[in-house]
Amino acid sequence: MRRILLLSLGIMVAIVLATGVFALVVFAPPETSVFRPSGGGRANQQIRSVRVAGEDHSYPLYCVEFDDEGFYADPGQKTAVLDAVRGSIASEADGADSGSRVNGTVILLYVHGLNHNAREEDDNVSCFGELLDATAMMQRPRGVNVMGVYVGWPGLVYDNSNLNAVVAYLGREAAADRIAERGDLLDLFTNVSRARHVSSSKHTRFVIIGHSLGGRAAYMALRPIMQRSIDEGASSLRKRIADVTVFANPAFSAVEHSSLKRIMSTAAPVSNTIPRFIVLTSESDEVLRGAFQASQKLTSFFRGDYGLNDPLRWTAAGHHLPYLTHDLRLEGSYSNPEGNGACPRLSANELEIIKGKTRVRNEEELYNFAVIEHYANGKKAYQTTLRRVSGRAAGEAMVIQVDEKIIPNHNDVFTTPIVDFIVRVLNCGYYEAYCRETLASLDEISEDGRTDQ
Repeated sequence: MRRILLLSLGIMVAIVLATGVFALVVFAPPETSVFRPSGGGRANQQIRSVRVAGEDHSYPLYCVEFDDEGFYADPGQKTAVLDAVRGSIASEADGADSGSRVNGTVILLYVHGLNHNAREEDDNVSCFGELLDATAMMQRPRGVNVMGVYVGWPGLVYDNSNLNAVVAYLGREAAADRIAERGDLLDLFTNVSRARHVSSSKHTRFVIIGHSLGGRAAYMALRPIMQRSIDEGASSLRKRIADVTVFANPAFSAVEHSSLKRIMSTAAPVSNTIPRFIVLTSESDEVLRGAFQASQKLTSFFRGDYGLNDPLRWTAAGHHLPYLTHDLRLEGSYSNPEGNGACPRLSANELEIIKGKTRVRNEEELYNFAVIEHYANGKKAYQTTLRRVSGRAAGEAMVIQVDEKIIPNHNDVFTTPIVDFIVRVLNCGYYEAYCRETLASLDEISEDGRTDQ
């Protein structure tokens, strides 16, 4: 008996020590929160330039950073962004008065996820820049201003990303939740939205993209407003924060999406409703099927929630079969291009929507995301095809399962086929009538072909 008691005591001491070490490691504070301080040096403003038809077009990329407590790390960064938005909107009115061509503004805001921050050498900064370059190549020749906002937070506390993903996941998820819950992220979203919703701006578009835990933070902050806008329908159009919000491999569970899903299911099903909220999840996302599921089970256990047999509690919303509305497949062969520099999987010049301009005979290629053909050396190499899951009406929210050949894992979301898809979805704001035709004519696919692991 004594031996059993000693053994039990030893096990308990080992658990306590292990828990203490684990807590110290997981909740290790980030070394810095501000990589791009505001002020006279304007370190948080980067001027990027693209060349189209022999003419240079410049646009700004700003950074807004949040600290580990979920608040603005440098409030001056937000001020700089809002000043830039107002200045761009004012140029529309000034251009109209002077006769110069200023046809609107596109604002792209990106919230990064796990294993990233706002360092200049972070590949998410570079890849978001390529997406912005592609947008500028399309929009600036049309007289549309472009600006980018990169939202940084301490998603990386250890230099080794593998260690960070495994050991620090719980701590980074908690940090993302603080950012979502404490108000400053929603404050940024709403202030940008309010600045662009003025009478002088008729063609401004605001797009939010969130990846991984950044997608979680954006979703949690926006969910009440998303629910309200869907519930109120067309009467709530100007109350929306963004024209389109894209969540790429977002780390929120099916149960966390259930209330929004319920509201969507009670709305009148219309097959050609323009999508406002788009969830893109790779079928082979190893983090959402691994660390995310483990974290949901562990935290549920420690808070006394013992309903762990319910997969809605620990399955990512984008992997829960009953919630899927669409499927995006790749047909043919796509290989990751080499030598793209700081962004490993994307170069703006390689996007079909950019390099295919010489073949464009009508505007359909600018917005049609149902079937996108990609060419190499003058021949069709592959295509991506979007299909609607039979019996599912998405309405304003689309939950899309993505072929692993398009998004191969959790982090590599900036690939040529997926960005070509996203850019066309964003263009729906300018081609709504055509977009509705595309959505109404989507082919259907049965549930049998989908996976729910």
